[in-house]
Amino acid sequence: TVSGSASVVSEDGQKTALKKGDILKVGSVVEVDKDSYLDLAYDSQWNNITRISADSKVKIRSIYPTDLFMDKGDILAKLHKLPAQSTFEIETPPAVAAVRGSEYRTVYRDGVTDVYNLHTSNVEVYGKDPEGAMMREPVILKQDEKTGIDRLGEAPRVPEAVSEKEKNENRSLGENLNRAAEVHEEKG
Repeated sequence: TVSGSASVVSEDGQKTALKKGDILKVGSVVEVDKDSYLDLAYDSQWNNITRISADSKVKIRSIYPTDLFMDKGDILAKLHKLPAQSTFEIETPPAVAAVRGSEYRTVYRDGVTDVYNLHTSNVEVYGKDPEGAMMREPVILKQDEKTGIDRLGEAPRVPEAVSEKEKNENRSLGENLNRAAEVHEEKG
């Protein structure tokens, strides 16, 4: 679903407006405009969904296992029934956040990546070395923890508790995404 305006960008830079029901493929680059968002479902029952928020640019590199590369923006992922042995990764220039099933949010703005775990399942957050390769040791986020990576070549910061303000903001985003999934289910 789309609220506001979003487009898929071809390799030659052509933009095509996205609308409800469009199907995206591996290699698709999605841009979401200001004051807009895009909800992507990875299955027909909307068990695994993401909300790509305003002013975001994301490339779909793989479906299952899911691999999204975010040049800029904010993605909330709600993953409740990933296929067996599948993973879901959101990568930014300095970081990778990976899960097997969870609810988490990844924000990449002004060169800084922040990751929030909103669920009881752990989220693994990896830094990247100066050449852009994923570092070996992740920081593990438990429910209601966050971490960040300030630049390429740095490990994630030590996890800390999410503030009440951040909990409320993340909870609100999650509830909005749940409503979108419920509306889709009602309409079949």
